[in-house]
Amino acid sequence: MQSVTPHTIGIIADDLTSAADGAAPFIRQGWCAQIGRGRLPALAARENGRILAVDTGSRSLPVSQAAARVGAITTRLADCDILYKTVDSTLRGHVKAELAAAFHAGRRRMLVFAPAFPAAGRITVDGIQQVDGIPVADSLYGHDPVHPARYSALADL
Repeated sequence: MQSVTPHTIGIIADDLTSAADGAAPFIRQGWCAQIGRGRLPALAARENGRILAVDTGSRSLPVSQAAARVGAITTRLADCDILYKTVDSTLRGHVKAELAAAFHAGRRRMLVFAPAFPAAGRITVDGIQQVDGIPVADSLYGHDPVHPARYSALADL
């Protein structure tokens, strides 16, 4: 009988909702998930895989501090089999800086950027992030007084 080594998946999110949303599909499949706020959760070995999700709390920080925090957490998770850096599907926050910090600290060779959340009307069409058919920067999210979406074209990020 061949045994399968359980995988470890690290999820880096800029808020608690994204950390929990990132872990949820794995929990439904029977994986063990732990979520930390601002730090790594305590590690617990499980035979059926392990999800380590971290809310970096970085969306409200200045861009340089957000990138530094994401980089530090990603460095701690770099040995995970898979790293998953969530972004807000309306492209609010420090998307570009956080993706760059996670990519560099994670020591990966490839990055897949897929911010869509179709169930909430947030889709990508021809490289343009849309909310209910409107480019996100032109939507209500583009006028958010705290974290406005400044870009609609993914290539700009």
